[in-house]
Amino acid sequence: MNLTVNGTPHEHNGKASVQALLDEMHIDRGRVAVMVNDKVISRQKFSSAELSEDDRVEILTFAGGG
Repeated sequence: MNLTVNGTPHEHNGKASVQALLDEMHIDRGRVAVMVNDKVISRQKFSSAELSEDDRVEILTFAGGG
């Protein structure tokens, strides 16, 4: 499935869920916020939120600092 992830084309070959995409990209779900086509997806819905061909996904990673 062809997606755009953070503005870059991405070929996703896994299950069509936000959680599967995060797993494929080795991203810890506890440290990110995800938007699909400009809609915020809550962490509780990562496994059930389905992705479709040509979706635009934004993954924002939280970083600590000081």
